[in-house]
Order: sequence, then C-alpha cells, then structure tokens
Amino acid sequence: MKPLYRCAFVLALALPVRTLPAAVPDQPPAAPVKPVTDDYFGHKIVDPYRYMENLKDPAVQDWIKAQADYTSSVLSLIPGRQKLLARLHELNTSATARVANVSVLPGLYRRA
Repeated sequence: MKPLYRCAFVLALALPVRTLPAAVPDQPPAAPVKPVTDDYFGHKIVDPYRYMENLKDPAVQDWIKAQADYTSSVLSLIPGRQKLLARLHELNTSATARVANVSVLPGLYRRA
C-alpha cells in the first residue's frame, strides 16, 4: 500500500464513529404508496403520492408528524446547534443597515 493511502486508511479507522442514539430511527418514516389514476384527455397518469395532497387526511397528518419528529431528533444531535440558532436569532433581530444618497459615478457602471 502506498504511504499516502496507508495514512488515509489509518486516519479513517482512528476517527470516532458518530452513531445516532437508540431513540432515533435509522431512516425517516416512509410514505405509503397509494396509487391514484387520473385521465387527462385519454392519457392515464398514475401518481403514487397524490393522496398526500389532502392535508386533512389523518394518515397524511400522521406521516407529516412522524417526519417532523424524525427531523427534530436528528437536528438536535448537531453539536453547537443551540448556540448557532441563538446567533442567527441575534442577527435576524438586530438593527438593519440604512443606505442613503446612493449615486452612480461615471465610468463605474456598465451594462452587459
């Protein structure tokens, strides 16, 4: 094995493997497939997820809730996330810059 590859291999083995806690599923919840067929001017179109357009359907609401729960559980594992969110909130709520008296100087503006 070449020295560079050997070094990369050893580093890969030495890096800690981050695993999700047992409470977080390996994959997000899968959406059930319920084909709906529409006929548009003699062309039949099958959409396996058309039923999800009905947001009042309890099955769709349950799936959306399961997706949101999964997403929250995965995002909560990001190190420093709360600090980052606090900083973003601070920046979003700070005073905005005001710009006044803008003028275009000759030779500094060209149309493409």
